[in-house]
Amino acid sequence: MSHFNGLLHGAKVVLGVYSVLPRSRQNHSQYGLLHLQTHYLLSKSEDLTLSWSYNINGTLAYAKLFYIGDSQSKKLIALKPSVGSGDINMDAAFQDRFFLNISDTQALVKILAVQRSDKGTYRYEITNLDLVSISSDVEIIVLCE
Repeated sequence: MSHFNGLLHGAKVVLGVYSVLPRSRQNHSQYGLLHLQTHYLLSKSEDLTLSWSYNINGTLAYAKLFYIGDSQSKKLIALKPSVGSGDINMDAAFQDRFFLNISDTQALVKILAVQRSDKGTYRYEITNLDLVSISSDVEIIVLCE
């Protein structure tokens, strides 16, 4: 059984709902990324930790974290090619404040000192060795002070 656990430190919950977003047309009910919280409301300079737990029935082929802008264009923030590699390739613009820890069963994303420019939708996407992909979106809203 797959599930998502949202850890939220120093932030207020705007909406608590869940969604499972399979990326493949085939029936992959044994895979999933259950998302219990899709929106976060934060004040500027607060830290935010997001945590996903999942069952991909095998080994992670790769994981990606995207930022989706207002124009629905996707910007790749981080790519982890495989669990065994240990390396996470990060976009230089995010290296100082975004920290990721990704395994075959869990992902943690910590954003330090959230800024107004961090507002928007983030998509975490994982693919296993069978090339089954699943993803989960989270919207971050940053309040002006």
